[in-house]
Amino acid sequence: NRSYGAGLKNCAESTSESKSIGMIDKLLKGLSGRIDLDKTMSKSLSESCASICRTVVQNIDEETQNATSAATVKLLLSTWDEYSQSEDKYILVETIPRLSLSLGAILGSVKSVDSFSGELESISEILLRLANERQHIGPWAATACAQTVAAILNKCDNELLSSLSDKILYSGLDRQGNKTQGLLAVIEDSQRDIALRENSLYSLVWIFKALAMRSKADGLGDKFVALLHHECTSIRLIAASSFGTVIRSCEEVLNKSSFAKESFLFKQRFFKENFVKLATSLDLPQGCCGGSNGCSSKKSSSGCGSSSSTHEGSGCCKSDPVITEITPSSVLDSRTATLFALTKMLQHVPDSFILNDIEKVVPVLVMALGSKFVNVKVSALSSLWMLVNEDVESLEPHLGTIVPLLLRLVSVSQKHDTILVRAADRVRAIDCLSGIATSLPYPQIFPFKKTIGRGIMPALDDRKRAVRRKAVECKNLWLTLQH
Repeated sequence: NRSYGAGLKNCAESTSESKSIGMIDKLLKGLSGRIDLDKTMSKSLSESCASICRTVVQNIDEETQNATSAATVKLLLSTWDEYSQSEDKYILVETIPRLSLSLGAILGSVKSVDSFSGELESISEILLRLANERQHIGPWAATACAQTVAAILNKCDNELLSSLSDKILYSGLDRQGNKTQGLLAVIEDSQRDIALRENSLYSLVWIFKALAMRSKADGLGDKFVALLHHECTSIRLIAASSFGTVIRSCEEVLNKSSFAKESFLFKQRFFKENFVKLATSLDLPQGCCGGSNGCSSKKSSSGCGSSSSTHEGSGCCKSDPVITEITPSSVLDSRTATLFALTKMLQHVPDSFILNDIEKVVPVLVMALGSKFVNVKVSALSSLWMLVNEDVESLEPHLGTIVPLLLRLVSVSQKHDTILVRAADRVRAIDCLSGIATSLPYPQIFPFKKTIGRGIMPALDDRKRAVRRKAVECKNLWLTLQH
């Protein structure tokens, strides 16, 4: 129903304080009861209730928000105490996951945390401990717990933000006064179980986002860059993905609708600082894909655009083993992790940021497109498609590399019955090839006519109709090229 969101908003605006609290209270009590549901239905129910709670809380006055959040905090503390005393696995595995999304929707959507400022440490401790139970409560519930802590932290005043973030990151939180470790300390402790360190890193990503939005993440960027070189592959993968998570918009929390605090031009500042760190760590080679002697048909007669023989099936990375095969996501060395972090960040930044630093960005995208890691290839496609539409001339010196890599990408739909590249991504790669044909002058693209005519053939037999249709359009476009 297209009017569902508007209906909820109108409902919330005309609801009195007592009715709002009563409605949410009934929802939460219903979720905390013993309901016999499978995992899929439980998640669906939780998401629906969270959507209702989020819409209601965002559209009621601040006084009513404070009363609602106070009741929610009371429910969270009582539920946790009940679990701590009884150690009832049903509460951990069923009740808490169902409640987590709605609790996050309420506490993450209030304008101020002053109404429960005295319980912030207790709430943060409980939610982070739940997030560490990712294997029991499920990834979606654990993420909701971490998001809630991040949303609360983001809305604290400067003094409270400093003290609470220090405890979360370093000294740890414990209501009983026991000595504990913060998230960073757990991640860096090699004696800890790897699953616990992974769970802590998942939570740290959202804390990183909350602090970055307030421009208070000093030093955390360096920590995540260092984690890209961690000995554990899973840690490297989570750390790489985090750069995209921090800079992208989130629908649930940490957005304008949920009254998150955001410093002026935080995305631009985050991009500028971390792009330099990552690019330096990547250490782009001196050569045609990013060095000072970059490949350019305008500079050298033997460059990428010199002749049709140069273009067909070779490209400037012909000797680079990184483009010899496409492999699943299990292969991720430190260099590839750094490249993945860069492309994830580029995937979510505004287009103007990329266009302003286009000379530095294009070599990164070319290198990413030639990576063995499928996710790196795919994350580079959205930025590449933007450049095809906005500034295709910047790609012209690298066409000898880009065209063969795009053709290889669109021709791979499955390998050993495992889908490696989604149909939507194969379509985008074909769109890039079509966009090149319509955007650049004929003399610059004519050498690729036969290469693309032959290379697009496997996509004509793709299992998805949308891919086949785009492949036909692309082939016809290149075959009918005229001066």
